[in-house]
Amino acid sequence: MKSMHYSCAFGLAAVLVTSAALTFGQNANPAAGNTAVPVNPLAPIPTLDQKIAPVLTPKLPAGTTVYNIRDFGATGDGLTIDSDAVNRAIDAAAANGGGTVYFPAGYYLCFSIHLKTNITLYLDQGSWIVAAETPPAIAALQPGGGRGGRGGAGGPGGARGAGTGARGPTAIPAVTRGGTPVSTASVIGGAAPAAQPAPVAANQPAPVNPDFGTPPPPGAREAFLARVPPGAKMYDLIEDNMWTGLQAWNPATNRSATGGEGLTSAPLDKPGTAPIIEQYQDFGHCFWHNSLIWGENITNVSILGPGMIYGRGLSRGDTPANLGGGNKSISLKNCRNVILKDFTIWQGGWFCLLATGVDNLTINNLKIDTNRDGFDIDCCKNVRISDCFVNSPQDDGIVLKSSFALGYRRSTDNVTITNCQVSGYVCGTFLDGTYVPYGGRTDGGGSGTGRIKFGTESNGGFRNITISNCVFVNCRGLALESADGAIIEDVTIDNITMRDIVNSPIYIRLGRRLRGPTEETTVGAIRRVNISNIVISNAVNTSSIIIAGSQGHPVEDVHLSNIRIVYQGNGSKELAQIDPPEDESQGGRLTYYPEPGSLGTMPAYGMFARHVKGLTLDHVTLGYAYPDFRPPVILDDVSDISFEHFDAKHEADIPLFMAWNTHNFSTQNTPGIADTHVDSITEQSLPATATK
Repeated sequence: MKSMHYSCAFGLAAVLVTSAALTFGQNANPAAGNTAVPVNPLAPIPTLDQKIAPVLTPKLPAGTTVYNIRDFGATGDGLTIDSDAVNRAIDAAAANGGGTVYFPAGYYLCFSIHLKTNITLYLDQGSWIVAAETPPAIAALQPGGGRGGRGGAGGPGGARGAGTGARGPTAIPAVTRGGTPVSTASVIGGAAPAAQPAPVAANQPAPVNPDFGTPPPPGAREAFLARVPPGAKMYDLIEDNMWTGLQAWNPATNRSATGGEGLTSAPLDKPGTAPIIEQYQDFGHCFWHNSLIWGENITNVSILGPGMIYGRGLSRGDTPANLGGGNKSISLKNCRNVILKDFTIWQGGWFCLLATGVDNLTINNLKIDTNRDGFDIDCCKNVRISDCFVNSPQDDGIVLKSSFALGYRRSTDNVTITNCQVSGYVCGTFLDGTYVPYGGRTDGGGSGTGRIKFGTESNGGFRNITISNCVFVNCRGLALESADGAIIEDVTIDNITMRDIVNSPIYIRLGRRLRGPTEETTVGAIRRVNISNIVISNAVNTSSIIIAGSQGHPVEDVHLSNIRIVYQGNGSKELAQIDPPEDESQGGRLTYYPEPGSLGTMPAYGMFARHVKGLTLDHVTLGYAYPDFRPPVILDDVSDISFEHFDAKHEADIPLFMAWNTHNFSTQNTPGIADTHVDSITEQSLPATATK
């Protein structure tokens, strides 16, 4: 997803330095004869010259299955580039049919590591794979810089980002159904977020997508490689991918990119018209080789062990101009039978894991404390994610996607996410145990991102997904998003607890961004979704449950049961007059980017549903900490809706329900209203009772 501010705190430093002194204050591998004390990876390293690990070719006994990277020249001193030695060990194991490449305790400064079939990387206790910084001599050759840079505020010595501490209800400005401001009175004390999107002017171009940078000039890669000093070490260059929409990078496509989000349909061969943009996913999803660890078209591969992957030299965004740099910790493309287990990733770059077209993927017992996305599971099948902690204050924690990066639509199917925690603490404070709430996002979506999400890249679809026994803390809520034609169906979500939720606690959105091949991309579908046994406290007062389709394309067959939500409250009566826009906007321009904040403040404190067919709420309880003068539920173009054992706190003279263009509405065993069935409602407020 898009993120406007990036920083990573280093409150972890004190703990790690102490740990390093205990673990690495002695020879890390006496058998190798290396008596030098390794350098702590938090310390700046010399950048004028590169110290390269020596080339060693060990004599391996017959039947060897474990390949110690030190035997191949790796030093683990934190100063020497060890990636060549690591790759030699991988090559040796692969040549013998496979094996375990072993990382003993030490700091292994690396550029790109190349995974191969039948290879396991084992990171022993005290071992660190440290992403090397791109040398200044290489950076100086760039035709332009990449977004996010190297280190930045999150680099060695950077200060910890300020936390917000405990959040209370915030002030909520209002806009009426006619678009006229009605009240910005002091409804609640605290910092006021941007409540409503600015009015959208007609025929405005889409805003620049910050995740899709300016392409390099033609021939940039060739010119760059011609100037790279012989023997210089750097990350692998991004590979050719005709689906990026970059004319300079992929001249065979005869396409061009402007950096804007959305599509322009006029062909190049018609003078005076805009170029076609095949910009079907954000730039980071289009490439895999510019990573710390990557594999493509491989099978039977594992990364295991209690060690650490530290993305110190990785950027948190990139552009095609940023050649020789890396922006992902682990990237996998078109792989099968993959196991990732037991290790930790700290400050993992744009993605800690980008898995695209990976089948039979197991992710277990990982700890992630990062400055952008945690796990991006894109176009994958048969995925098991369990027992993981993902702290990602500036982007999504665990996110399922189905992009067009492979050049065709491929759905993400048969996924289990269980026993996981997602959070939005300041980067570094999850691992050091201080748990500082993050407050740095200013894009209207709420501080502390974290969360589990489907989308936004959503060309192929999502089917047979189950999420259970998960915890959300100080982050955004659960999001199911189809924006680019995806069909989301057969989803079960059960046993979830959320606390301090900064935007919509449950967000189901069928949108119409339609970023994909124009001749075949139409609005998708969301259907057969069951969400049950959910407890949520201190949910933000600017949002609510949001279930929203598009005109003519309703969300279908959603069942919510055994759910308890306590919102912050303190909304005013005027806020109930807000008419949320049909489509998302930012800065006065339509973006169609599915994010609750882009729809503005909700007129209902509990649930807003629009363009929905088939919605059941059974044993759902809604309430608030401070009096809220908005109705609990607003319905707009909803049919076949049933409330059973529904209990919603509301103030005197405030209706329990407000409905427009609603059909086949019924209630049973709902306090404050008799059992009711209404065939058709044009506009109606349904009875209110005194405060409960």
